[in-house]
Amino acid sequence: MTVNLVADGTATGATLTLSGPSWTDTFTGLPKYKTGGIEIAYTVTENTVTNYALTSITGTAAEGYVITNTYDMEKVDVPVEKKWEHGDQPQANY
Repeated sequence: MTVNLVADGTATGATLTLSGPSWTDTFTGLPKYKTGGIEIAYTVTENTVTNYALTSITGTAAEGYVITNTYDMEKVDVPVEKKWEHGDQPQANY
């Protein structure tokens, strides 16, 4: 899975490829401040993982991020009903 580094809402182009068995890595050597002494807000995104419909990212840059992918096995039923309203018209034979 590929994790993308984002700085102040803009993709940096830096990526990590996480794989087992540990599924962890670290973006290292990043500047803490931008010009003017303002701290950079780092976040991460993840490329889409096939068959995993739900992705949540929790944490902070200081404590680390946890990316959780949930496999979508839940199924739903979608009921459909057809009604005819004829008013003054004769009923059609469909």
